[in-house]
Amino acid sequence: PMLHTLAEMALRARSPAFRWGLAALAFVVALTLRLWLDPLLPPGFPFLTFFPAVIVSAFLCGVRPGVAVAASSFLAAWWFFIPPAGSLRVTGSSLLALGFFAAIAAVDILLIHVMTRALSRVREERE
Repeated sequence: PMLHTLAEMALRARSPAFRWGLAALAFVVALTLRLWLDPLLPPGFPFLTFFPAVIVSAFLCGVRPGVAVAASSFLAAWWFFIPPAGSLRVTGSSLLALGFFAAIAAVDILLIHVMTRALSRVREERE
């Protein structure tokens, strides 16, 4: 109930500008943290900090901001952290990693959307 109330506050009580700004902030924090952690992490963790940003954005800001954060994260990870860095070259392994991220992010966003709608229906029925 508390998380549902928090989501409702973010979605209903806040303007679209607030929700999109919060989603953008989540992406910037995720990218900054991932850039900071890059020297400390072994290879193979290009999306580590982006998953929480996608989930938080979809939950607190809505589906569209969540998708935007997922797409921005996809491109940022591909550009900065998937070898060769600084290029959007496609290799078999990069295609596999990007495909897994896209699929997992899509499932996360879909589940959050379905859960939020179901909770809204339950709340409406109770009222």
